Amino acid sequence: MLILSIDLQRSNDSNPNSKGIFNRIDNEILAPYSIKIMYLYAIKFTAMRKLYITFILLIAGIGLNAQNAAKLRSNLPQAKAPERPMIAIEPVQQNPISAATILPGEYKKGQKGIVSVIPIGTSANAFTYGYGGGQKTMVFADDNLNAVINIHRMGPGTTPPGLSGYLAMDRGINGAAKPGDWSSNVEIYNSTISGGTYFLDAARYPQGVIYNPEGNTDPANAYAIFFAPNLSSTATTWGGLSYGRSSLMDNSDTTKHLYSYNPPPYTYIPDGMDVSKDGVVLVTDIDQDWATGSVVYQGNIIVFRGLWDDVAKDVNYEIQTVELYTESNNRPANQRVAISPDGQTAWIVALANNENLTTPGMLNYYPILFKSTDAGQTWQGPIEVQLDGPNGIKEIVYGLLSDSMMAVLYNPPLPSREEIGYTTAFDCDIVVDKFGNPHIGVIVGVTGNSDYSIVVAEKSFAAFDIYSIDGGINWYAQKMGYPQQFRGNWGDNSEDNRTQIASTMDGTKVFVTWLDTDPTFSDNNNSPNVFCRGFDLMANKTTGTLTGGKYVDLPNNVTLFSDVYNESFFACLSRYVFTDNNKYTIPIVIEGLSDVTSMDSWVQFKYIPDFYYTDADFVFSSNNPGVGIPQLNMLDVSLSEAYPTPAENQVYFSLTLDKSATVSYDIFTVSGQKLTSQIYGRVAQGIQTLQVDISSLKTGIYFIRFNVNGNTFTRKLVVR
Repeated sequence: MLILSIDLQRSNDSNPNSKGIFNRIDNEILAPYSIKIMYLYAIKFTAMRKLYITFILLIAGIGLNAQNAAKLRSNLPQAKAPERPMIAIEPVQQNPISAATILPGEYKKGQKGIVSVIPIGTSANAFTYGYGGGQKTMVFADDNLNAVINIHRMGPGTTPPGLSGYLAMDRGINGAAKPGDWSSNVEIYNSTISGGTYFLDAARYPQGVIYNPEGNTDPANAYAIFFAPNLSSTATTWGGLSYGRSSLMDNSDTTKHLYSYNPPPYTYIPDGMDVSKDGVVLVTDIDQDWATGSVVYQGNIIVFRGLWDDVAKDVNYEIQTVELYTESNNRPANQRVAISPDGQTAWIVALANNENLTTPGMLNYYPILFKSTDAGQTWQGPIEVQLDGPNGIKEIVYGLLSDSMMAVLYNPPLPSREEIGYTTAFDCDIVVDKFGNPHIGVIVGVTGNSDYSIVVAEKSFAAFDIYSIDGGINWYAQKMGYPQQFRGNWGDNSEDNRTQIASTMDGTKVFVTWLDTDPTFSDNNNSPNVFCRGFDLMANKTTGTLTGGKYVDLPNNVTLFSDVYNESFFACLSRYVFTDNNKYTIPIVIEGLSDVTSMDSWVQFKYIPDFYYTDADFVFSSNNPGVGIPQLNMLDVSLSEAYPTPAENQVYFSLTLDKSATVSYDIFTVSGQKLTSQIYGRVAQGIQTLQVDISSLKTGIYFIRFNVNGNTFTRKLVVR
C-alpha cells in the first residue's frame, strides 16, 4: 500500500509489505531458510516542500553561514568527508605471500602500565577491517562465556582458490588472556562459485557477533553469526550477501547462505550489526544504487532483521527499509545499529543532514536516529540531535572550544559561542545502556569553510559520548578527550580516528576509544595509538589517567610503549567488555600492517588482553545530569527464567521486588505477533511466584514480555 501525503510534510507512516523471497543460493548446503523483502513506501517530499525548505533556509540560515564562514580563518587545517564512489574490489597481489611464511609475532607479557599483545589471525590486506571510516562489528566479547571473537577475511595466499574471499574467526576463550587461549584463522565460510577474477561468492568486509542462549556459560553451546557482502552471482560486482553461523567451538559446524542481487533495495556493504540475548540479530546498510558504477543514495537505511531458530540452529532474516531523507540526497557519512541489554529497545544512528536543523556555519553532519521498542520490528523517527546554536548540546556549544582556541580559529571580532557551527566527523559507533538509551561514540568539531568539512586544528575537535537519558527527547555530550591528529594516509587510502564505543553487558558503563598520533612522530595520523576513556553511568563519573600517584583529567594511551606503540593502525573495539567484580577489561584488536606504507599488504591481527579499569579509576564527575537520575526511583527487580522448560499448560517465574509494583505481561510469537496479555495488578514486595497459563499455545518457542512499573523484561518460553 502506498502512503500519500497531501501537505508539505513527509509522511512518517509506513506500511511494510512482504514482497517475494530472497533469491538465495545455498551452495553445497540445503537449508530451509529464507529472507523476505519488506518495503516501507512513502512519498519522500514534494517539489513544493523542497521550494519551501529552500526559501526558509535562505531566510534563516544563509546569513549565519556567510557570517560564520567570513570569521573562520582561511588557513586552518580542514578535512572533507571522504568521497565515496563505488568501493573498488582491490587488485590481486602479483606476488602473494604464502601463509606458511607468516610467523606469529612474539608474545610479551605486559609490564606495569604497558599492555600485552597476543598475535592472532592474518588477512590478505587491511581492507578486511573496512575502508576509510567503514567501522563494523568484527570484535565481539561475551562476558557470560568469557570468550571473544575476531571476524575477518582469510589470507594471504591463493590456495585454496578464492582464499581472500574466505572468512575466518579468531576465537579466545577462558578470558582470552594468554596465547594458549586462542585459536586463530578458524575457517567459517568458503567461496566456491568461480567466475571473473574472484569467485562470485567471495565475501568482503565481514561482521560477526556471538549468540549465546540466555543462561548458558558453555562456549560449546554458543555460535558466531556472520554477515558480509559478496560480489553477487548476477551482477558480478557488489550487491550479494553472504551470511550464516559457526559453532563457537566445533570448527566443522557451519552454515552458508547467499543472497543474489535483486534491487530494490540496493544492498551494498552493511556497516552495523548487533545481537540481543534472545536471538534477535540486526544488520544495517545504506540503500544506494551502485549498478551504474557510481553510488546514488536511495533515501533509506536497510535493516536486516534476523531471528534465531532454536530448532535449526540458524538465523532467518527479513529486510525492511527505514526512510531517511537527506539534503540534496547526500549519502549519510556512516550508520550503525545497537540493541539494549534486555533485547527490546534498538537504535539506528546515521551521520547525515536532513535539513530539519538550521545550524550556524556551512552544511554539516549531525546524528539522526531511529528508535525501535519492539526489537527492530518497527521504527520511530527520525530524531535529530542539535549539536550547535542556542539549542545545541551545552557541552559542545560552551565546552568544546577554549577562549584561546576561539582566538586561533576566528578573525576578530570573535563570534559568540552560539554562532559557531559544529559537525560530527565521518564515522561513529553506538551502544544502548541499561535504561534503553543510546550512547554515540563520535568526533565533533568546528564546521569548516566548505560543506561537510571539519576543522582539524588541535583542540578544535574532540571525542564525545553523545547520549540521551529520556529516550531521545533531550541530549547531552560527555567529552572524552582531544585527539591531536585526525586523518592518516597510507598510499591512496586513508582512515580517520575510528571512534568506537563499548559497554558492560549490564549497560551501566560505557567506554570510548579512538586512534591518535603524537605529532612528534608524524604530521598525520598514520602512526597511531589507541586511546580510551570510561564513563560510569550510575556514578556519573569518567575515568582519569593515573600519573605520579594522582589522577589527571585525560584519556589513557592504551598502547603506550607496547609492541604496537605507534603501530595501532586500524583498531577494533569489542561491542561488550569483560567484567570481573569491579574490574572492566576492554577487548581491543589491532590490525598491524606488514608494509606500513600500504593497506594492500597482508596484516597480522593482535589482541590486547589486559587493558582494564576498576571502579576506583572513575574519579571525575560529569557536569551533565546523571544517566541514572530518572531511574533513581526505579524498582530493584529480579526476574527468573521460565520454569520448567520446556513446559505445558502452566509455566512459572520468580519475581523479586524491593517494593510493590504493578505487573502485566504479553506473549509474542518469534515473529513478533502478540498472542495474549494478562494484567496481574499490584504485586506485593518480596519474592513472588508468577503463574502463566500457556495451555492455549501450540508446541514451539515464544517470548513473554513482563511490564513491571513501566520497566520491561523479556524471557523465552519453550512450549511442548
